[in-house]
Amino acid sequence: MRLLPIALAAAVLATACRDPGASMPADATSDASAIDGEVDPPGGDGIAAARAAVDGNDLVLLIHGATVTYLKPQVGNPASDPAGFTIQAARTGPALFVAIDPDSLTPPAQVGDVVNFTITAKRTVARQPRATAILRYTRTATGTNVSALAQDISAATDVVSALESYESELVSLTGTVSQDVSAGGTEFQRAVIRTAGIDGDTNFQIRAPEAVFDAIDMARTCEVTVTNVPIGRFNTQAQLGVFAPSDIELRGCPAPVIVNATATSATTLVLSFSRNLLPSSVAADGTQFAFDQGLTASAAVVNGRTVTLTTATQALATTYTATIAASVTDLQGSPVAAPSTASFAGFDPDSAGAGARLSVHTTLGIPSPTSATDPNSFLSVKAEYALSYNASRKVPNWVSWQLNTAYLGAFGRQNDYRPDDTFPITEAQASLADYSGSGYDRGHMCPSADRTLTALANSHTFYLTNMIPQASNNNQGAWAVLENESRTLVRSGKELFIISGGTFSAGSNTIGNGLRVPDQTFKVIAVLDAVGQGAAAVTASTRVIAVLMPNEDDQISMDADWRDFRVSVDTIEAMTGYDFLSDVPPAVQAVIEARVDSQ
Repeated sequence: MRLLPIALAAAVLATACRDPGASMPADATSDASAIDGEVDPPGGDGIAAARAAVDGNDLVLLIHGATVTYLKPQVGNPASDPAGFTIQAARTGPALFVAIDPDSLTPPAQVGDVVNFTITAKRTVARQPRATAILRYTRTATGTNVSALAQDISAATDVVSALESYESELVSLTGTVSQDVSAGGTEFQRAVIRTAGIDGDTNFQIRAPEAVFDAIDMARTCEVTVTNVPIGRFNTQAQLGVFAPSDIELRGCPAPVIVNATATSATTLVLSFSRNLLPSSVAADGTQFAFDQGLTASAAVVNGRTVTLTTATQALATTYTATIAASVTDLQGSPVAAPSTASFAGFDPDSAGAGARLSVHTTLGIPSPTSATDPNSFLSVKAEYALSYNASRKVPNWVSWQLNTAYLGAFGRQNDYRPDDTFPITEAQASLADYSGSGYDRGHMCPSADRTLTALANSHTFYLTNMIPQASNNNQGAWAVLENESRTLVRSGKELFIISGGTFSAGSNTIGNGLRVPDQTFKVIAVLDAVGQGAAAVTASTRVIAVLMPNEDDQISMDADWRDFRVSVDTIEAMTGYDFLSDVPPAVQAVIEARVDSQ
C-alpha cells in the first residue's frame, strides 16, 4: 500500500463498536445475516483498518469486496506457517493475510473470488498482521483476473525499506539468485535475490517449501521470473512466497557437472551430478554412458541428481573412466559441462563392512548389537531407514538413515501417525493415546522432510517406532533447524549418514502407558563428499556433526542455536554405550570422534 486513507483513525475506532457481552464464535461461516451495529467499512474494503487494528479477540473488522489473490497451503510448522489466503482490492494495496484454511470455508476460497467477511480475531506474527478468525464469509463474484492486482517490482528500490507498504500484496518480478540457497524455517528454504532495483540486500528473498526448490532445482546465479505471488515477511525480511513450481520460472542456471562416480556393487555404478537431471534426457538402455577398459552399461535410472547404471561385471583393482554424452541434460536443457568424465575403481567386495551388508542406511556401521528376538534391541530395516527398538521404553534405541537428493521429491507430509504394522504383535509399542495431552511432541527421528520422493516413503516416517516424546522447544527449534541444514548440505552434493535417538537415566520421565521420555536427544551426522561413498571414504578430515540437546522446554529455548549443543561423538558414546561409525577404520574413528564440529 502506498497511501493510507485519511479515514484510517475512524476505522480503527470502529473496531471497538461491539457489545462486549455478545458471544461470537471464532470460526468461519457462510451465514450472510448482519450483526447488530455493523456498518460498511470506512474506506470501502476495510483492509487498511484491519491491518491497523490492535491485535486481539472479539473484534468486529468488516471486509467488503476484497479479492482472494493467493492460496497458501500449510507447510512446516502450523503455528508460524498456517494455511491461509491473501486478500486485496486495489493494485497498490493494501493487502492482508487471512490465516484460515481456504478449504474450511463455505464455499472454499478460490483465487479470483470477491468476498465479504468479518474478522473477529487478529494476531501479528514476525511483524506480519494476520486475521486468525472470521465470521459470515460470503462470496459475491468469482473468476476475477488477479493479474490486474499484481505489481511488477523488478525495478522497485523500496521493497525492503518500505516493507509495510508491500507486505501481503500480489507481485511479480524478474531477478537473479545472488547467494546459495539456505534453510528458511521448518521444511522451507530461501534464496537471496537481486533485481534491477535492489542488489546486495540479504533481506530480499524468495521463500518456498523445500519440495518446490527441489522440483525446480533452484541454485545460485539462476535467473528467476516470479509471477503473481504475495510478499510475505519475517521481521525485516521481505520474502516472496512461492508455493508451487508454476509460480516461478528459471533460466540461465549453472550447467550440471559430474561430481563423483562410485561402484556400489560389481555391476552397479552411481554417478552423482551437481544438478537434477531431466529424466527424459537419459535413455533407459544406458547407451549415453561410455567406458574404457571394455566395460559397458546396459541400463540407466535417473533419480534427481544421480544416475544408477547397470554395468557388465567390473574387474577388481581396475580403474575405469566414464564419459557422459552431451544429450544428458539438466531440467533447463543444459548439457553436462566439460569435462564430462569421471574415474572410479571397480567394486571391491572386501570394502563393505557389516553395516553396509545389513543396509545402505548403516553403511558406516551398526551402533549396537541388534536382534530379531530380543524386544529391547529389536532390529527393523526399512527402505527408508534402519532402527533398533526398545519395547520396554516403547521408543527406538537409535534410528539410522542415509540422506542424499535421491530421497527428496515433491510429496508433502502424510501425517498418518500410527503404530508400526511391520512389527510382531508381541513387540510393545507406543500408541497415539500415550502422547495425547502429554505436552510432548511426537518427535521424528528420521524426519518426514528427509523422505519426500513418494507418498509411501513419507508415510513410513510416521510410524511411532520412528518417534520419541520430544519437547516442543527442542523438536520445533534447534533440532528442526539442524534437520533443515542437513538437507541443505545434501543439495550441495554431499551425502549424509545420520543416527539419532535419546539418552535415558533412572529418573527419566514416563508418559501414557509406560512411554519413556529421553532426558536428551542426540544426533550424529557424517558428511561425505559425494553420493555412493562408503566407510573407506571417511578420513581424518571428514566432517562429523554430533549434538546433544536437553529434552525439556525449561532447559532449551525455541530460538536456541543447534551449534551451542555440539559435542564430540565420544561424549555421546560414553552416555549411551553405542559405537558409532564402527565400520570406519579405527585410526580415523579416533580422530573424528574426539573432535567437536566447529564449522
